[in-house]
Amino acid sequence: MATATAVPTHPHYSTTASPGISDGLEYPDGNRSGLADYVTIATAALNRGFRVTPVHPLEKRGILYNWNKQPTTTLSEVLQHAKDFPNHNVGIVGRRGVGNHCFLDIDAEGVTERIEQETGQRMPLTYTVCSRPQSAPWKRHFYFTQTSYSVSRLKKEANRKDVTRQVLSDNGTLMHPTMYDLKGVGGGGLVVAAGSVRKDGEIYTVLNDVPVVEIPSWLVDWLVEDLAGYRSACAKERYERAMKVAAMPEEERATRRQMGDESAFDISEPDIYEFLNWRAFQFAAMGAEGKLLEKVLFQQVQKFCAGGKKFLESDGGKRQIHKAAANKRLPVGNAGFFNRLGQKKRAALGGRLIPAAPPTRKSLMVAAMHNFPDTVTSEDGYSRLQKALTGTGFTVDNKTKAGQKAVQETRKVAGFHAYQTPSGWIWSRCKK
Repeated sequence: MATATAVPTHPHYSTTASPGISDGLEYPDGNRSGLADYVTIATAALNRGFRVTPVHPLEKRGILYNWNKQPTTTLSEVLQHAKDFPNHNVGIVGRRGVGNHCFLDIDAEGVTERIEQETGQRMPLTYTVCSRPQSAPWKRHFYFTQTSYSVSRLKKEANRKDVTRQVLSDNGTLMHPTMYDLKGVGGGGLVVAAGSVRKDGEIYTVLNDVPVVEIPSWLVDWLVEDLAGYRSACAKERYERAMKVAAMPEEERATRRQMGDESAFDISEPDIYEFLNWRAFQFAAMGAEGKLLEKVLFQQVQKFCAGGKKFLESDGGKRQIHKAAANKRLPVGNAGFFNRLGQKKRAALGGRLIPAAPPTRKSLMVAAMHNFPDTVTSEDGYSRLQKALTGTGFTVDNKTKAGQKAVQETRKVAGFHAYQTPSGWIWSRCKK
C-alpha cells in the first residue's frame, strides 16, 4: 500500500548545523536552520538501490565534477563526501541505459491529469516524491527504470515548457513556465532525494513508498509525441522572433536593447543554454577554443540574448559559458572544419589548417547540417537551419530563389540530396 510521509517532522531533517562545521554558504536572511543531513539521506537512497551525488542546498545542482557519469554507489564514498558537504542535499542520478533509473519531474498543476486523459491510462504506482508538499502538492517526481523500448525512443534529457503562457523570470524577463522535465534518459540527470531540504524549509517528501517500476510503453509514446510537438512549436516561435528582430531598424534595435527591451533580442532568456551550445560548436568549427571561445560566447550572449547581462554576471552563467566552451564533443581547433573539405582543397592548402576566420552564413549552415538526422523533411530542414542562424545576423528564406539556392549549395557540401515524395520534399544524407 502506498504511504505518504508526514510533512512537519522527518528523520532526515536537521534543525541545526553540525557543531563546529561551516559550509561557507550564504543563506537567505542568515537562516541556517532546517539544514539537511547528507549522510542520513544518501544512506537511505543507497539502500533503495539509487545512485547519488551531493547537491547544492540552494541551487538544485550537482556540485561534483562528472557527477552524472560517476555517481556515488558506496557508503564509503558517502562518508567521504560528508566531510566536505555535511549539510548538502542529495541528488538521485539517472543515465540512459536499460535498467537504469529515469525520472518524470512534474512541475505544473494538471500535467498528470492531462497525461491520463490523453492516454486513457492511469499513472503507474511507483516510488514517488513530492518536492513541495505544502505549497505545491502537484509537484512530484515519478521514478522509473528504463526498458529496451524506452531506451530506443527516449535519448535526451528534456525540459517541456508551456508555450501558451508567459511568466516573469527571476531576472524580470518573460519566459514560458516549465510543465515537466524528463531526466536520466540521456547523458545524465538528477532529481533531489526525499529528505532533502529546500531553501524555504520545505522537505522533499515520499508520497508512494513502493518499489520503482518500469516506465510503461504507453507513457514513452506519449512523451515522444508531446515533446515532438513542443519542439515544433519552439522552432516556429524562434523563427518568428528572429524575423521580427531582423525587421527592426538597426538604430531602434540598439536603443531598445540598451533599455533592456527583451523583444529586441534575437534569443529569449530560457533559450540561452541551447544558444550557447550551438554557438560553441559553430565557433569551435571555425577554430576558436579555450579562453578565446569563452570570450566569443560571452560577447554572443551579451549582444543577442534577453537577460544576457544578468546571466553573465551570475555564477551560474559563468559556469555555463565555461562548460559550453570546454565540451569535449566540440570540434578540435579548426580541424573539424578542415576535415570536412574535399581532398583537392586540402591538397591545395598543403596540409595546413585553415586559419580561424569569421563564420559565413554557408559555413554555419554546413556545420548545422552535419548534426541533422540522416533524413529530414524540407520544412524541418529549413526550420533547423534558421535556428542555427539565430543571433548571427544571417537568415535564410525558403520563399526566395536566393534562399533556395543557398540551401541547395549547403546540402551538397554537407552531403545531402533532395527528393520529392507525395507528402513533400525530403532531404537525405548521401551514403558513403
